[in-house]
Amino acid sequence: MTARPSATLAERYGHVVTVTPLDGGWCVASTLSELPLVFFSGAQAELSARRLARTFAEAGKDAHVIVRDRRNVQIGTVCYFAAEGEERPARTSSGL
Repeated sequence: MTARPSATLAERYGHVVTVTPLDGGWCVASTLSELPLVFFSGAQAELSARRLARTFAEAGKDAHVIVRDRRNVQIGTVCYFAAEGEERPARTSSGL
């Protein structure tokens, strides 16, 4: 099973959510949970990671999604910035 994102990443980017390949599926891991989520579809895994990060942002914490392909090469990142005061849409930093 894929390990959680490192504490160093969490210190630098806020909450980190990663999407990584597994044999026969995809893993979504977070710096806030010991237990990863597992999906058959990469698209479903990425959607879940984005939802999780958006939830962190709405709760007032910055969140960073890192997506890797089947070769375990990083192919994209998205940042969701903490909402301040009124609700505002999350801003993406790159890619996806």
